[in-house]
Amino acid sequence: MPRLQYYYTTRSWRTSPTLTQQSKYRRRGMVRIVGRKLEQEEEDEEEEASLLEFDERRESEAHTPVCVRSWVFSAPQLVLWCIFTSLLSAAFGGLVTWILIRALNLYPRNSLEVYSPAHNAVRYSERPMGFDDTLYPNPFIGDPRPELDQAWSQLLSSTYFRVTSEEFSKFGLNRSTLGVVGSGEKVISFSVYHELHCLKTLYRWIHKDHYFASLSEDSDEYNFQRWHTEHCISYLRQATMCKASLSPVTLDWFEAVSGQPRPRPNTHSPQSCMDWTSLNSWTEKRKIDLYDLDSLADMPGRGW
Repeated sequence: MPRLQYYYTTRSWRTSPTLTQQSKYRRRGMVRIVGRKLEQEEEDEEEEASLLEFDERRESEAHTPVCVRSWVFSAPQLVLWCIFTSLLSAAFGGLVTWILIRALNLYPRNSLEVYSPAHNAVRYSERPMGFDDTLYPNPFIGDPRPELDQAWSQLLSSTYFRVTSEEFSKFGLNRSTLGVVGSGEKVISFSVYHELHCLKTLYRWIHKDHYFASLSEDSDEYNFQRWHTEHCISYLRQATMCKASLSPVTLDWFEAVSGQPRPRPNTHSPQSCMDWTSLNSWTEKRKIDLYDLDSLADMPGRGW
């Protein structure tokens, strides 16, 4: 007879299991126990495999140099490292470009310098300037002579030259200039040629007894040449102050008269100078004879 047993879990009277049922329940419990043991063994095996993998990794790292282990990054660290190296490379590239531009002088040396189509052609170099102990012989100074006149003429032979309309427009001037017949080209010069012209004018005025010997001091031509000379002095003063060189000038003692020492400036200092050959070669390829009036456009009263 099955016994009645009160189950407090359900708070009801139930029939207690028979022996057959109890055996069935035990078998089911064994199955559950065996299943749990198998699951536990699988978990233990996985944990053991994980520990073995960890030990192998630690052993591998122990034989890996520190400098190599230090370069092992996680994904976020790798992204940050890539960003950092990209920025560093860009900064370094910009610095190198800036140094090359300054060294090669491909562009204006400061933001206030005007545009010039010759900027890409000219080069600069550093060289000393000062009193020349071998002042003579010098092709540009000394007594008037044919060789000297030829040297000045050659130096100024490319004073006027052609530029394209596009190049001329980039100057941003509010005035026009002479044109070349049969083309849209314009005729211009650079200030440096006018400065050299003024130096030649000063030389000629110093030796006016040779160059203007036939002029009387009350003639219009004589007065014009005097005005021209004073114009050049003023122009060279402005040009020198405009391009004021900051190269240092030192002082030493000098005895022009024995026993009477006087301070003397020593102007032997390094200067950043334009390579004149590079500029003159550029203008020479474009030069035009200003006195060949037939090549100049829009001459008043001519019609072409």
